[in-house]
Amino acid sequence: MPTVSSPRRARQPEQKAERRDAIVAAAGAAFAQGGFAAITMAGVARAVGLAKGTLYLYFRSKEELFVAVLEQELDGWQGELVERLEGSQDRSPQGLAADLSRSILARPNMVRLLAILSPVLEANVPEDTAIAFKVRLVERMGRVAPHVERRCGGLMPGEGALVLRRLDALVVGLWPMAKPGILAEQARTEPTLSPLRVDLGVELEAMLSALLRGMVAGR
Repeated sequence: MPTVSSPRRARQPEQKAERRDAIVAAAGAAFAQGGFAAITMAGVARAVGLAKGTLYLYFRSKEELFVAVLEQELDGWQGELVERLEGSQDRSPQGLAADLSRSILARPNMVRLLAILSPVLEANVPEDTAIAFKVRLVERMGRVAPHVERRCGGLMPGEGALVLRRLDALVVGLWPMAKPGILAEQARTEPTLSPLRVDLGVELEAMLSALLRGMVAGR
């Protein structure tokens, strides 16, 4: 991670926002290179040239920091997804499934964070942080859902949000199957265990396509 030496004290709101963004960016870069468990608040503080205590003025815990990292990922994904959906003329369930699955898999940090959101991040943050995150998540879904509905012929008003919620469930469910622990991964190299190997991209797109076809069938 890049380091910044001797930072000036952030006094103005814009300076504080810039510093907060730098902290989130450093945490995201560290996460891209290693696992959540290996990252420390002290390490993130060093990456941005801050004292560890200063970092806690912005985030009360490592989990709260990575909720912010996830939010940044979600914001970027939302913009990219809307652009992708509006730029396609394919209104088939299969086309929408391909766009949704490929767009989310293009952000591996987001996929990995969604997988630990409920059991790790939300379970270890203050209630106000968890509620604020959920409120903003609903707002994001509300902005993206109409684009999802327009993208696929047969979806009814309100079903775009349902598709996004089911997409999240599929990602969270498939991730540990596609990315097992070291010992499980070694065991899966055995020829007899080949039926247990999961390609996340292939399975996500196939399952989402089947789900969407079911939702629009008969309409």
